[in-house]
Amino acid sequence: MRPQLWPLVVLGLSCSDAAPSAVAVPEAFESDDPAPTRMSHDYGSGPEAGKGGFDDPGSVPAPGGPRLVKMEGTRLYAATEASLHVVDLTDPDRPEILARRPLNGVPSALYVRGSVVVVVTRAPNAPAPGESELVTFDASVPSELVETGRRVLPGFVSWLEPMGDTLVAVSAAWGPYSDAGTPFKTYVATYRVAPSGLAPLGELPVEGAFTPAVTGGRLYLFGSSGDAPSRLQLLAVGADGALSLGATLTAQGAVSHPSLLHEEAGILRVISQEAGPFGDRDGPLVIETFATSGPASPERRGVAAMPVAEGQRALSAGFTGTRAYVTLGPPGRLVAVDLTNPTAPAFGASLDMPAPGAVYGLEGDRLVVAGGSTVALYNVDAGVPPRLLSELSVPGEAVSVAAIERSGTTLAVPFASGRLGDGSCAPRGGVQVLDLGRDALSARGVARPEGAPQRALFVGTRLVTTSDRVVATFDAATQPTPALVAEAPLTRPVLATAARGDRALILGTQGSSLVLRTATASAPEATLGSLVIPEPDGRSVCGTLADSIGYRQARLFFVSDAVAVLAAPRMVSFGAPKTFVAAAFDVVDPRAPRLLGRVEVGTAPLGRTDVAGAGLFDAYRATRYYEGAIAAVDDGVVAVGSKVAFLEIVYAREADRERVLPRRTLRVVDFANPSAPVVAPPIELPASLGVTPLVAAGGIVLTSRWSTSDATPGKVRFFVDRIDLREATPVLLSSFNTPGSLVAVGDAPPRFITADYAVERTPSTGFCFSEGANDFFTKECVKASRIFKLVDVVDGGVTLRDGWTPAFRSAGAVVVGNDRVHLHDAQRGASVSISGLASGRLGVASEVEFAAPPRSASGERVAAWDEQRLRVYDTASNPATPLAERRLPPGADWIAFTWFDAGGGLAALGDRGLEHLP
Repeated sequence: MRPQLWPLVVLGLSCSDAAPSAVAVPEAFESDDPAPTRMSHDYGSGPEAGKGGFDDPGSVPAPGGPRLVKMEGTRLYAATEASLHVVDLTDPDRPEILARRPLNGVPSALYVRGSVVVVVTRAPNAPAPGESELVTFDASVPSELVETGRRVLPGFVSWLEPMGDTLVAVSAAWGPYSDAGTPFKTYVATYRVAPSGLAPLGELPVEGAFTPAVTGGRLYLFGSSGDAPSRLQLLAVGADGALSLGATLTAQGAVSHPSLLHEEAGILRVISQEAGPFGDRDGPLVIETFATSGPASPERRGVAAMPVAEGQRALSAGFTGTRAYVTLGPPGRLVAVDLTNPTAPAFGASLDMPAPGAVYGLEGDRLVVAGGSTVALYNVDAGVPPRLLSELSVPGEAVSVAAIERSGTTLAVPFASGRLGDGSCAPRGGVQVLDLGRDALSARGVARPEGAPQRALFVGTRLVTTSDRVVATFDAATQPTPALVAEAPLTRPVLATAARGDRALILGTQGSSLVLRTATASAPEATLGSLVIPEPDGRSVCGTLADSIGYRQARLFFVSDAVAVLAAPRMVSFGAPKTFVAAAFDVVDPRAPRLLGRVEVGTAPLGRTDVAGAGLFDAYRATRYYEGAIAAVDDGVVAVGSKVAFLEIVYAREADRERVLPRRTLRVVDFANPSAPVVAPPIELPASLGVTPLVAAGGIVLTSRWSTSDATPGKVRFFVDRIDLREATPVLLSSFNTPGSLVAVGDAPPRFITADYAVERTPSTGFCFSEGANDFFTKECVKASRIFKLVDVVDGGVTLRDGWTPAFRSAGAVVVGNDRVHLHDAQRGASVSISGLASGRLGVASEVEFAAPPRSASGERVAAWDEQRLRVYDTASNPATPLAERRLPPGADWIAFTWFDAGGGLAALGDRGLEHLP
């Protein structure tokens, strides 16, 4: 067995060799407890994990719908949650991405005319009332989308449509409610569209919350408060785009959908629904007619009402000549309306529908209704009751009428599903292709594009589908399933990356499969080779199902020039064992990576007293549970030579019933023979009040623990546990008592930077939201300060050398790069870098004002990001020098960063793809 000496110590060095400024070693280092509260968290000064790990994906982005996908000539324009894409479909069998332009917010509407593109975006999580931006691009040269202007409109723009040569936008704005209540406002704005941008023509605020509807060539706004009667406001849009209020009228009931308004030959038909006996909108169905010959004086011409079943609500309507058909639900019902005499409209026969739905099309005596998972065809011949001719079920739960596309007698019906299928990390959606006959619907097959389908288009003889992931071309004529012809990726999910020299590895998903791609660091977007990684036992790659592989928390390592290792947790239902999955890949030939070996390490089962979900290995979960003030660095998984080690944490209430305590076990897998990885015996670590992640140095992994001091009540003692991984069998070495938890390790001489803790308690009857946590039992506000200390480790002894106290209390987001420790000053919105491992004296080396916290570091380079921006800067100078900056797409607030040796790096953005910083 290897002697238990510090691996980097020069043998024979004694305490007398320490620097003259060193402080004598006390009998024991003691600290305040960094987590002294019960049932509380440190809101103002909690740490951030130093490295990656994704939370489980939970919900994926919802389909943007057809309003975010437009076809203009042979070009397709698609606005995803991350970018605006231009796709060339001159040859639909070879779709080509011409341009990809990142967006600054979540898109809500898209308009294209000629070479002018207008995208409406809204900042994610923007407070009410917020603003929407209308961003104009010139796509004359589609590979060079040029932004030509921005316009701001209050509120959320959900409607952007042309009326003649005028572009009309409608937004809803609201504010924080006061005691008296703050009313909603609806803004209507008109613009002239030009390649140079949008020229504003008019803007009109209208008190109240309204939905727009265009019928008879005129713009109406309708809306109501709850189930009250709807107010209908006519807006006049002049030829010059000027806006003015026209007639106002009040419907007898509440109007719930734009299709319930229809104007023809000077008669406006309005279908509404009165409130029921308990105030819900399930009272009588009402049809009203108004003469609109004079915009200032509408005249009610006729009205009729009919009762409906309890819970039924008007969903949509279709009008043709002197007839209308209204859909209600649930349960589904189809009601005929006779409009022959405008002064005496009348409800006619009705029919129970197989499922609630909305009217898709009404032509002559045939009506198509779609909704839920059903498409139905009805005979609506005049003078006879409506009759169901045919119905067809699609394999999903959310058919969107607005997304249905038709070519002759062929329909393409996009649908989505809330369920994950076949291991995909997106809803298992698709596009149902069906034939619309005179008397029957017949299914032709289902096209399965990757991701959540937004729109399907017929381009010549091909079916082109657009999802949040890809533009895909299918041969709709093939049976029984439309054959995939080609696809162009819009966004490929990237879960983890690794780099060595000029080589890069990228882990992502493609459809229902996990894919490992190889690339160069200089051009990571260009794939050299790829490998589809098989999933054992049909497990999901999403990490959300009862039995799944949590690749969203995966780590990717080069353990040699030839071998890469993937590590991830397997998560199962409560009460069953977890496992740690590790696999090795041959990456000698980047054009043909291959799987060499795979192993699963069994872990302890969760018991009834354990905390559900706390047994994961990643640093974020390890440090955020009860150790609110702890300065956590590095990761819960590290690679040391050919070995990969991870810290298994299971929380349980044991002897100390007031706190949930962790049981810590080090797990090690050796890939010296990557085709037959060896699992080392587990190493149980000593009991601790909390957890810090692993730090690797010189073939040894280290982690801190702390326990109650026997000498001083209220104090704790910190220790550094060390495990030697240099031999075939890991060995637990002796521990060192240190002044606080381990932050960084140096080797000249063996030296630590630690974070010590000083806790301040003050009486508090409320919440201390800033820089503290609440102890609800003692009714105190608890604030913890961090004092960074430099210690030498010589001959097994620890000598305090220097200390540095930040001027700010909330020194969270601690990351380490060689001689630098990078901290976040949340109050000032700045990053502070300290050094001292090499010089033996702690002090500030560099500062930079940037609101985002540092998250990853390599030497003097630091990557910092929040939900909006990612910045890389160099702390070799003071102030730090910015090297690169990117605006992040919405939803990419938690990412993993990989550094390149030659500079720059890769940011894995999960569902938002990959960001390369050269």
